[in-house]
Amino acid sequence: MAQTASTIKIRNAIKALLKKHGQSYKDLSEALGLSEGAVKQLMTKGSFTTDRIEKVAHWFGLSVLEFIEIALKAESKPHMLSHGQEEILLSYPISIWLLFLLGTGFSLESAKERMNLDAIKFQRAIHRLDQAKLIELLPQNRIRLKSRGPYRFNKTGAIEKTLRKDYLALITGQIQFNPPSDSFQKTFELYFSADLLEKLRQDLKALLGKYAHLTRIEAELDSKDKKFPVTGIFFLTPFDGWGTLLNMKK
Repeated sequence: MAQTASTIKIRNAIKALLKKHGQSYKDLSEALGLSEGAVKQLMTKGSFTTDRIEKVAHWFGLSVLEFIEIALKAESKPHMLSHGQEEILLSYPISIWLLFLLGTGFSLESAKERMNLDAIKFQRAIHRLDQAKLIELLPQNRIRLKSRGPYRFNKTGAIEKTLRKDYLALITGQIQFNPPSDSFQKTFELYFSADLLEKLRQDLKALLGKYAHLTRIEAELDSKDKKFPVTGIFFLTPFDGWGTLLNMKK
């Protein structure tokens, strides 16, 4: 079962608190009245009941509300692929798409359906992830993902050199653009419901409106600070960029 954003935050908060207080899964297992193996399985599956969250919070000396607040602020740190892992994935590029889907929360079955691959090609992609030590093969055609997304590539690595230019050209409609070195750039690919996508659109509009307002206030105050002209293009495209690119290369 794919973990939700909330369960991932709870898991990350527990890990952070354990590290901060010098505690281990064994210590936590004693507090919850479970075996150490059961706690590890709990952390992997993310099946946190209200009762367990309450016990964990109290064990750390926190109220449930305090623990939830910490969990909400906890961030999932991007997982940086090694140069060796990138080379392995590039030997069969479609495996990168599979990694993105699994890391986003897709099950193995739903990822196969989305990728629309035959059994041989799909198994080859799974093999590459296993070879790169990004997953662990389990009995009955199951896997365990060793790290969840978001994933990051090395700026000087093979994937950036080989695929980034094609990816940017694809999602920007073949726009050729060489931004200055100090520009802010961030590409992303997430899987939104229609409601969540609309919320993102509204939030972005509000954010741009906020800074347009602040620049007007700053101008009225006749600030002596140096002004920097900023030009930006921000667009959201309901388009499976990496999936389309890597599907073309399979």
